Amino acid sequence: MSQNTKSLLSAEDRAAMIQQYEKFLFEQPEIDAAGRETMMAKFEEGLNDAKLDPTAATAPELMQQWQELVGQLQVQFGLSDADSGRLRGVLEKPLMNPAVQKALEFSRYVETYGPEKAQEWWASQSKSPERNAG
Repeated sequence: MSQNTKSLLSAEDRAAMIQQYEKFLFEQPEIDAAGRETMMAKFEEGLNDAKLDPTAATAPELMQQWQELVGQLQVQFGLSDADSGRLRGVLEKPLMNPAVQKALEFSRYVETYGPEKAQEWWASQSKSPERNAG
């Protein structure tokens, strides 16, 4: 991966995922407070380490990175297949949204070609509403 990496998640998405994971942990009666604290720290560390190469930021690539991260969490913490599936689903629907795909493509254009070319690409997309990023 290049040195020019960005966080996979926005601050809002990251906070929502942390909240969702924390809620999930509280619903597990067999996990005590110390265990929850340790698991939360590892989860946050994993989210902090989740980086992407903006020149390769397509929805399928981001989904692959996210699925790998959830797989690591499943192995480290013994999450069930159902729980891992729920975590995997957190990003699936948003990433398949055409507007999100277009925004990802715009970000890739900015990183690859610069802001001016990216703005030209964006303007050309706005003139053709039926066109999707990809």
